[in-house]
Amino acid sequence: SDSFSHKEVPLDTNTTQQLMKEWVSPIDKPNQQDILEPRQRKKPVWTRDFIMAILK
Repeated sequence: SDSFSHKEVPLDTNTTQQLMKEWVSPIDKPNQQDILEPRQRKKPVWTRDFIMAILK
């Protein structure tokens, strides 16, 4: 169970960066397609400020 908890605890950097891309990009570069057709824009629990605070 020790190795299991080791896998669970650390954030995977690649995953985090991918999330950042998906969330930050539409905000930084508003695209009408994104506004009209919010594909994966389910209101995330993590706001951008929250993510930035974590990654500081």
